[in-house]
Amino acid sequence: MRCPFRGQLILKFSNAQIPRCFLVVNPAPKTLDSDKLKAKLEDTYGLTVAGVLPLSTRMVALASSDLFVTQYPDHPLTHGLEAMARLVML
Repeated sequence: MRCPFRGQLILKFSNAQIPRCFLVVNPAPKTLDSDKLKAKLEDTYGLTVAGVLPLSTRMVALASSDLFVTQYPDHPLTHGLEAMARLVML
């Protein structure tokens, strides 16, 4: 299913008086070339992609019973969340 607001919502936020605006892709299938997608999104919308977060069945299985990052500190999703946190804290 396609999002009827694809792009419109992003442009509305990027044109607002928001000092910093980022894009996040979540969840991204493992088969996706995240570097190409990131470049395409940044070129298309003129915004920084803060992260391309991988789809994680472990996250789904955890079902909010604990913090994912503490249970799986070396998981690619945890690394992506940490990178996003560093970016927004600048």
